[in-house]
Amino acid sequence: MKYSQLCLLQLATLTGAIALAPVAQASMATLMKIDVEESVNSSAPTEIEATSERSPGVNLAQALSADAHITSAADAAVTAPSAPTATTLMDLEAVATTIAPLTATAPQSVIQLVEPGTGNAWSPAQSASAFRGEREAIAQVIPTAETTTGWYVSLAPEVVFGYDIDTDGGNVAVPVIPAPGLPPVGTTTVPLDASLDTDTGFGFGGAVGYRFDNARVEFEVGYYNNNVDNIVVNDIEASADGDIGNWKFLINGYYDFPTDSRFSPYVGGGAGLAILSANDVSASLPPFGAVSIDDSNSSFIFQFKAGAGYDITDELTAFLGYRLMGIPGQSFEVLGTDLDADTLFIHSLQLGARYEF
Repeated sequence: MKYSQLCLLQLATLTGAIALAPVAQASMATLMKIDVEESVNSSAPTEIEATSERSPGVNLAQALSADAHITSAADAAVTAPSAPTATTLMDLEAVATTIAPLTATAPQSVIQLVEPGTGNAWSPAQSASAFRGEREAIAQVIPTAETTTGWYVSLAPEVVFGYDIDTDGGNVAVPVIPAPGLPPVGTTTVPLDASLDTDTGFGFGGAVGYRFDNARVEFEVGYYNNNVDNIVVNDIEASADGDIGNWKFLINGYYDFPTDSRFSPYVGGGAGLAILSANDVSASLPPFGAVSIDDSNSSFIFQFKAGAGYDITDELTAFLGYRLMGIPGQSFEVLGTDLDADTLFIHSLQLGARYEF
């Protein structure tokens, strides 16, 4: 073949290749479009496990390699139903930019534990939450509750409100005076009633007890003293000197109401022995003359208590409480006659502290 003919043949081959290039490119794009559409139409949506967050701007390579469940551009299209269908190779990247962020959809919360009786939150090492995969799995670390049993001691100053001691039941001989200024002409016996009126006084009390969770049992010893303001004998009143003292020995029981805070209201009661004494009580009462009472007696005592405590520390508690004491069966000697006293009801307020070991 001649050289000129060879050149013409090569030129014709090159011209045909150039003419066919757009057709080949179009065919490749068409085949890719068909592959993507068939994959989207034939593949059923599958649940994709979310192990980490992905931003919307993730590129196609990250979308295809970040999760083993996404293995092709068709799988990426499945995760975003609203994404446009790719028609060219360049459009596939647009599909990747519309993939929604893959995050766990289940709500996740953190459980915080509270220390019983104080309201204080446990430390992070004591209150924890852990999550696993798509499902929420909460792991709580529950601390071992500290024992709330043990011995304690308490001491409480006390304000004791004034009270009356009413006595009766005896007879007394009084002189018979015919007229003022005249000497008595004899004596007669009359019923004797006497009462003492006391002022507000003070006292103190101490106790040793044992706690059983919210209940307590204790042995209490206390003393209080009230000055006598006046004395009344058969409706004749006069100012008086002296005081009334009271020693008390009681077994008490309490219940502390749990409130999940430092405050804890309580109620309680007790019973025991009271020793009531009139110390040098004296007054001048005509026509009886000088009247003195210096006597003591022991009897049963009962009480009701209510108040609230505040935990300063885990061991030290301050408390403010009300006490109502009842003392029946007391008797006093007045003008040589034993008089029985009515049941005494004595009110007081305590402000004290309790230390638990």
